[in-house]
Amino acid sequence: MEKPISKENQLDRNPKVFISYTQDNKEHIDKILEISNKLRSEGIDVVLDQYEQCPLQGWPMWMDQNIKDADFVLMVCTENYYKRIMDEEEEGKGLGLKWEGKLIYQHIYDSDSKSKKFIPLILKNEDTEFIPIPIKGSTRYIITDDEDYNKLYWFIRGI
Repeated sequence: MEKPISKENQLDRNPKVFISYTQDNKEHIDKILEISNKLRSEGIDVVLDQYEQCPLQGWPMWMDQNIKDADFVLMVCTENYYKRIMDEEEEGKGLGLKWEGKLIYQHIYDSDSKSKKFIPLILKNEDTEFIPIPIKGSTRYIITDDEDYNKLYWFIRGI
């Protein structure tokens, strides 16, 4: 059994976070990068495709490895995200997230559906309806101000 980490050690530890999202538009992509950069500036080890130009192992294996290695996966829920992860998007569109969604579903399944690893992240209040079914019962973080961001940050830190 793992030894509990003290509050002091939790602040010294750099949890690894993978961000799963759709590239809906430039504003959305920039907001994801802003959140990622803020988490990184506060000691969270964030994995984001925007930091990677061309992974040697290819994108499918890169996704798989980073989801597996992450302490948490932030799932940025939008209508496009929902369609793709729930396999409701038209054929041939959004292949990267469709693949990522299958990997996420498998991890949830393998954990006997008991995992705090997959976190719904909402950037606009109206997007709460687009939380994928397997994580709908999880605590969601609606990041509309600093207070909401801080709740997510301290959850990731385990405090």
